[in-house]
Amino acid sequence: MLFIKSRSKATRASAILTVVLVTAIGLIATVVFLKKASFFMSLAGINKDALDSKLQMESAREQAIAKIHRAVDDLVLESKLRWVGGPETETFNEISNTYATDASTGLDFIRASVNAQAYSGDGVLDEDNEFADFDTAFPSEWMDPDDTDSNYLQVKYTINALKPVVEISPQLIRFEYEFIVQTRAWGSEKFSTSEQTDGLVVVLTVRGAPFSQWALFLDSMYNQGAGILTFAGGDSSSQAQEVYLGPVHVNGIPFFYGSPVFNEIFRSGADYGDWAFLTGTDYTGTPDFVSGYQDNYPEVSLPTDIFNTTRLAAGDTSNTAATDNTAVTNSNLRDWLHYYAGGTMTANSDPLPAGIYVPYDDPSDLRPTGGIFVEGDAVVELDVVRGSEDFNSTQWAGIDSEHQGCRFQKIAIDHLTTGVDSSDVYIGTKDSCDITYVFNGVSGTPTILNSRLNGVVHVEGAIDELSGISRNQAAIARDFAMNIAAQGDIRIRNDIQYEDAQYVEVQGDGTLGSTVVADPTGEVGGSGIAQTDTNVGAIIDEESKTVLGIMSIKRNVLVHLDAPADMNVHAAIFAGNSEYYDAVTGYGCGENVANKSGCGFGYEGWNSEEGKGHLKLLGGISEYKSQTLGVLSTPQKGYSSRYVYDTRLQSRISPPAFPVSDQPQIYSAVYPLRTLRVANNSN
Repeated sequence: MLFIKSRSKATRASAILTVVLVTAIGLIATVVFLKKASFFMSLAGINKDALDSKLQMESAREQAIAKIHRAVDDLVLESKLRWVGGPETETFNEISNTYATDASTGLDFIRASVNAQAYSGDGVLDEDNEFADFDTAFPSEWMDPDDTDSNYLQVKYTINALKPVVEISPQLIRFEYEFIVQTRAWGSEKFSTSEQTDGLVVVLTVRGAPFSQWALFLDSMYNQGAGILTFAGGDSSSQAQEVYLGPVHVNGIPFFYGSPVFNEIFRSGADYGDWAFLTGTDYTGTPDFVSGYQDNYPEVSLPTDIFNTTRLAAGDTSNTAATDNTAVTNSNLRDWLHYYAGGTMTANSDPLPAGIYVPYDDPSDLRPTGGIFVEGDAVVELDVVRGSEDFNSTQWAGIDSEHQGCRFQKIAIDHLTTGVDSSDVYIGTKDSCDITYVFNGVSGTPTILNSRLNGVVHVEGAIDELSGISRNQAAIARDFAMNIAAQGDIRIRNDIQYEDAQYVEVQGDGTLGSTVVADPTGEVGGSGIAQTDTNVGAIIDEESKTVLGIMSIKRNVLVHLDAPADMNVHAAIFAGNSEYYDAVTGYGCGENVANKSGCGFGYEGWNSEEGKGHLKLLGGISEYKSQTLGVLSTPQKGYSSRYVYDTRLQSRISPPAFPVSDQPQIYSAVYPLRTLRVANNSN
């Protein structure tokens, strides 16, 4: 498509003379041109054409910037760089050596990462993908983004890369780019032009990914009794249909029984020749790796020391607290907990007394410095409350009138040591409710803290029961981020649901339907299907900020023996301790013999309880060794798994202070630099 750029007055004068002379010799093309020229246009026509060009230019600009966001906002490392000339494995060293040596290789990284999105997991290029060719997606010369329409606009990009910054501890690579976006457009009469030049900064940070990024992470596929666990997929809907919607990683040898489905990349540290493919009646065939697989992938190590949840809960305000996993002393704890809701702590090196502690800075400011730290064993119940009907009358009387319209995340903690008061903590969930109320025991007089807690709960013991208050009520408030950690076992007793989750039916092949049939309170739209039914799965909006982590640092995360059938759990779960059981410390799992040590996620009644239906998880699981959820038997014992991967966990969101792996991931950000130039011209 040909465009004519507007000219200066001097140029225009000579052009009119030329037009007159050429017209005298009767050239038709000049007559056509004159019909577009200012000599024949009314003032109204000129104004309309100028407005048209401006609107088209703004449209072109919005489209160009939107394309940059589409290119980088959801970038993930998922073993696809190998299809665009990159390294075979996406480890820190491989990425650093390939892409982080200078600005030129840094530019190669964004080109490769964006281009890789157009490939399937097994290396097939989707030629219709807008990023199938980087230079076509981001042309360096003027180009009409859609030459099939009637719009008169063009765009071009200039991309400048800085030299990447590589940090060793913790491992991190920062790639930074300046995108210069130039757009121009003409009015419908091609008389007026509008041009604009914008600058944006794109930052791609490659750093260790939280373990929450995996739908399932396993070090080993042996259970606590050294029995082999399998990924199972039957030949009919009456058989177990395991469908994994997110990335799966197994450090050891994977075992497959029949035809389970993996929709995202499947990785294993073992050679493919050692993978075990098992068959049986109604369990025939091979796994379906929809997005491909990788064998011999470098082992991803589970952390052996985790102290950042202790620090954040107890009030360590240092800049490194969120990632600092060096050991914490009694003196440290006493310093951080000097002021806590309901009391003060003496500075010395003695062990902390059993209790529930909510730290703050000083009595004059009353601003929280951490989350909730519990010394000893506890029971934790979660709820979302608003209004007098959700409070007992004593506590409602202690809520200031200006906050009685607030929605609160409630965390009720009962300490299991005789004589230690319980605590009810109410955390405001909106900016206008940036407040925390702490009620200790039966007192109606709360400690009021002038901000929200950081969302980290750490129990220096076990959580005997963790639950939502009701199967028909949300447990985690909309856009609230929380991580509940314990040194010992955590037993999930009842449903834990996100306030903004919804439920759809699960099809016979294990895939999700598209019609919302329920929410955390019950059926929706007269569907007749409740969230507690067996054949539903939870979904949540990609932009939601609601997230929960449940992590046992030294033991297991278990479904309580008396948990209900078809229970819903919305969380990223971590139980990654590799040690065997130590009778002195009470930590570790299993025997000190081959394939019998290590902790994980499972059900206490996995080989005895019947009629439990499905354990319906929205989130992901990272564990050293599964503690077994159920048994494929007649009748079935324990739970069967119905896991829906929370795709936000891959790169968008993670629970606060969740353990970080040595497996890198991309985290992107786009910052507006400035509008560099705007011009509007008319012939």
